Amino acid sequence: MADSDAGPMLRRYDTLVKMMFLGDSGVGKTCLMSSYAGQPVSDSHISTIGIDFKMHTVDIDGHIARIQMWDTAGQERFHTLCTQYYRRAEGVMLVFDITNEESFRNVRMWLQSVEDHAPQDVCQVLIGNKSDLDGNRRVRKTDASALAEEFGITYFETSAKLTTNNNMSEAMELLIRQILEKKGVFNDEANKDEHTASIRLDENPASTQSTQSSYCSC
Repeated sequence: MADSDAGPMLRRYDTLVKMMFLGDSGVGKTCLMSSYAGQPVSDSHISTIGIDFKMHTVDIDGHIARIQMWDTAGQERFHTLCTQYYRRAEGVMLVFDITNEESFRNVRMWLQSVEDHAPQDVCQVLIGNKSDLDGNRRVRKTDASALAEEFGITYFETSAKLTTNNNMSEAMELLIRQILEKKGVFNDEANKDEHTASIRLDENPASTQSTQSSYCSC
């Protein structure tokens, strides 16, 4: 999967994919998004307030997908605000911190929130973040894998600090492929012309504009 995020604002793409990152505050959602989008990753911990988003373009087997990544606040006081975005999500990255057992226990709460508010067929992936801190691990891989298997989703361990073998590209590609397959991109050639219609990047819904741009703990 080749990244293709450079170019003018009028760059064309085939499909817009809307993806949410969910999880407790401080698990590293913002850092993962920044790392994946090729943006600087900060060591400071400034929690996201409300909803922020980042954009990134990828090439999946010649199909250009523009990924709109929604960065949600993990604090409880913002949950009501964030749930209004669930119903428009096509994919969900459920993130916990492998060094924080409570963030893993709360994954069930986030899963329940997805079930309550997101489309019934939304694609999901479970992410155990901060794999670079394996020496401080508090969540066993077997436990995380078992939880993912229970809910029929795939588990990856990632790190925004690692520049290679961080599994983020693999996790994102899997989720994007699942979404594109549901859209019929790979198995419905009759819709190809519709998918490849020119789309201007400045036509994104206004409701997805960020409330505050910030970084969180990696």
